Amino acid sequence: LHTGRHQEAEKLCNEYDTVLIKKSASLYKENELDLYLCLVVINLHCQRLKTAQSYIKKIYKESKAFQLYPAFQTARLLKLIIDAELGNQELMDSDIRSIKRSLKNESQAYKTEKVLFKFLSMYPIPMYEKTRNRLWKRLEKDIINIREDKYERQLLNTFDFTRWIESKLTGLPFTEVNLSENEN
Repeated sequence: LHTGRHQEAEKLCNEYDTVLIKKSASLYKENELDLYLCLVVINLHCQRLKTAQSYIKKIYKESKAFQLYPAFQTARLLKLIIDAELGNQELMDSDIRSIKRSLKNESQAYKTEKVLFKFLSMYPIPMYEKTRNRLWKRLEKDIINIREDKYERQLLNTFDFTRWIESKLTGLPFTEVNLSENEN
């Protein structure tokens, strides 16, 4: 998954899905959270939003145990993306407010979170390419800075939020944005 070989990850996931889920309860909580996050990301890449949403629900069901781990913040951001993709605007707006409240207590928030919030506040995405290009130009500098920041890249290891934003605004499929970035 972290090497960009999403189709291979999907095949493994399909092959071992039931076994993984049955055994997930026996994992340490942090590993269980990581497993669910991987399943969410794989399903997002495959555009199976309802399946991704079901794994997010499993994470939230165990949120008291999972919120202790840094990966839970990534899960919260992925939930925002799933809600945006499914058109759950009110739920997404409510979750953004909740995350912003919890970030006030944090010593430092990721720039990625701020850009993602800014982008999601523009949802639904305009259908006109010219308007989307203008929005992309407005966010592009921030996204480039995020990609060059080693602290920010830690958050992007599980899911590259900046590429997701770029794919939505440029109209390129997420996988092609990944390919064009890796070729440079």
